[in-house]
Amino acid sequence: MSVHFLAAAVGALIAAAGTGLLAARCLRAPGAALVAWTVALFGLTVALGAQAVGYHAGFGPVAFRAMEIGAQVLAPLALALGLAEVAGKSIVTRFAARLLLAALGIVALVIFATDPLSAAAFTKVWPATTVYYQIVPNKLLEYVLAPAVAIVALIAIGTTAARSGRDRAWRAAVPATVAAGAAALLLAVPGIAAVLGLSVPMASLFTLLCVLAAVATWFAGLSVGRLNLGLLHQESAVAAAGGAGEEWALQRSWAGGPDATGDFDPAAADDEFGIYRNGSHRERDDLDFRAGYPDQAGYAGEPARYPDQAGYQDQAPYQEATYEQAPPPGYRDGAGYPETGAAPAAGQRPRPEFFGQIAIYTLLEDRVDDFDRLTRQVVRQVRVHEPDTLVYIVHAVPSAPMQRILYEVYSDRAAYEAHKRQPYVAAFEADRRPYVLATNIIELGLQQAKVSPLPSVADLLTDTGFDLLMDTGFGQPGYGPRPPAGGGPGGGARG
Repeated sequence: MSVHFLAAAVGALIAAAGTGLLAARCLRAPGAALVAWTVALFGLTVALGAQAVGYHAGFGPVAFRAMEIGAQVLAPLALALGLAEVAGKSIVTRFAARLLLAALGIVALVIFATDPLSAAAFTKVWPATTVYYQIVPNKLLEYVLAPAVAIVALIAIGTTAARSGRDRAWRAAVPATVAAGAAALLLAVPGIAAVLGLSVPMASLFTLLCVLAAVATWFAGLSVGRLNLGLLHQESAVAAAGGAGEEWALQRSWAGGPDATGDFDPAAADDEFGIYRNGSHRERDDLDFRAGYPDQAGYAGEPARYPDQAGYQDQAPYQEATYEQAPPPGYRDGAGYPETGAAPAAGQRPRPEFFGQIAIYTLLEDRVDDFDRLTRQVVRQVRVHEPDTLVYIVHAVPSAPMQRILYEVYSDRAAYEAHKRQPYVAAFEADRRPYVLATNIIELGLQQAKVSPLPSVADLLTDTGFDLLMDTGFGQPGYGPRPPAGGGPGGGARG
C-alpha cells in the first residue's frame, strides 16, 4: 500500500468530516462565506477520494477529471469567493466577486469536464494535466484560474490584516482569512509553477497540497462561523444607504473618530447617579434660565415653598393675568421676547451655546450585557473627570430590548471636543464595536426647554425606571415611579 494512497485516503476522510460539520453549521446559521468554504471542502473531498482510487486501482478518465475539477476548479474558486465575502466591505465589491468568480467557475467546469483527453494510457502514477489535457484547459489553469485565485487570496489577507490594525472588530476575521487564503494559495501552486516555468515535483506534492488545503479550509470554516459579518461590513452598508435619508445612516459630520457612534458623554461630577447635571452648576444657568426671578424656587410674588403639600392651603389663589400687570422679565413692549441671538441686557450673563446629540445603538442579541458593562465603566469615568456635561442619560427601550439610546448635552462644543479626547472614551469606542450592530447619530440644537430640579434621593430610589443602585447609567425597562405603600401625598396612581 503506497504512501500516496494512504495520504489521499486520510485526506479524503478529513475533508469529508469537515464538509459534514460545516454543512451542519450552514443549516443552523447560513452565510455566504461559510457556504462557499463548505463547497470548497466538498471539492477537496472529491479530489482526494479520486486520488485514493487512482493510487490504489489506477487512474482513468473519471478519476482524472474528478481530481482536477475538485482540486483545481471547484475548491480554489469557492475559497476565493468566500474570501471576497469576508474581506469585501462594500456590497458592490462582493457582488462583483460573486459575478466574476461564478462565471469563471461555470466556464472552467464545462471545459474541464468535456475537453477531450489525450490518447496516453493511465497508470497508478499521478497524471499530469500537461499530458492528458489539451491546450485550452492547461492555459486556462495556468493563466486564468491559478493567478486569479492567488490574487484574491493575497488581497484578502492584506486588507484584513491592515484593517485589524485600525479596528479591533476585524482582528477576529484574521484567522479565517489567513487560513482560507493559505488554502487557496496551496491549490494554486501547480498553475503558478507552470506559468513561472518552475520545476516542481507535483507528482509527490499534489496530494500533500490538497490535504493541507483541506485542513486549512476546515479551520477557516469553523472560524468564520463565529464571525458577525454584518458588523464588519456595517460602515460600508450605512454609507451606501444614502446618508440621512436612511434609518441607520451616519451623518456626514459624524463620520470617523471616537464620536462616530456618539461618545458616551459626560454626566455630572457632582451628580451622584449620573443622570443629569443640576445643583452646583445652577449658577451658570445650565439647565433653566431664571434670570429676572427673585427666587429660583418660585416665580416673583409666589411663596418660595408650600408648607402643606397635601392641600396647598398657603398657595395664593389663581388669578388671571391682566394687561395692567407688569410684563414678564425680558419682554419688550410691542416687540415680544428678544431674539435668541440678541445681545444680553446689561448685567446679565450671555446665554450658553449648548451642544448635544442622541445616539441610538442596536446591539447584537448575545452582547447586550457586555455593552452595558462598558456603559457602567465609562459613566463612572465621565462623572469623575468631566465637569462640563449637562445631560448624560443612557436609556433602555422596553419595546426594543436590543436598543440603547444615549441622550447627551454639553455646555458648549468645546466641552464635547474635550470629552472626545479622553482616553477612556477612545477605549470605549474600540471595545464596544463587537457588541454594536448599527448606530444612528442625531445632532441636536437646543431651542426651547423646561427642566425641573432633581428630586430627592429617596424619590429616585422608588423609581423603577432607573437602575440607580447598580450604577448602570441607563434606564431599565420600567414605567415611572412606584407609588409608596399606603398612599398619602404623591402616593396615588400616576397618570
